[in-house]
Amino acid sequence: MTDLFDQLQLIKYLKSVLCDENILSDIRTKSYLHFNNFVKIPILKTENKIIRLHIWFLSKKEQNPHSHGWCFRSKIIKGEFINIMFNECIDGNDVYNKNAIHLKNSTKSTNIDYLEKVKLSINSTIVHKENDIYEITRDEIHTFSPIKNESITLIESEIDHDNMAYVYSKNELVEKGRLPNLTTEELKQYITFVVEYLEKKIN
Repeated sequence: MTDLFDQLQLIKYLKSVLCDENILSDIRTKSYLHFNNFVKIPILKTENKIIRLHIWFLSKKEQNPHSHGWCFRSKIIKGEFINIMFNECIDGNDVYNKNAIHLKNSTKSTNIDYLEKVKLSINSTIVHKENDIYEITRDEIHTFSPIKNESITLIESEIDHDNMAYVYSKNELVEKGRLPNLTTEELKQYITFVVEYLEKKIN
């Protein structure tokens, strides 16, 4: 398998995607703007892994602490990010609604179930810089926010089987449908943006 965490191989692969309308069409149907204000682009899927580009935009909206339905590793392609890790605790000042998020990949749907009130405490705050690689397990609780606009991460994760994650919210969590897919032109612009940035780093 091509190691897309290698900068040169990532450039080569993304250029090949831009030249293949069939691959672009397939990627486009799975690419969209996430509610946490990043564009999610799954660029490659293998038998047991999926690799995505996330292009992040600054947001004034406070992100809810959350876990993930799968383990993954990530490389910072552009920018810096603040990664705040949380623990559930008995003694704490911040009370959250703990919600179970049922991720149903087979039907592309998401169901939300309120579970209970819990307290969270901050375990650590990490600043990830460009070229850093970090890993997150399915049970870790965190928020992850860019420091600068148009920051980029590359994510390698397990295949999205039907799974469950947790979101911790101060207010009632409302189910939302997924935002519309990117257009082909938007997808090309985002991939080109990543390629041009990577080539500029090399030169």
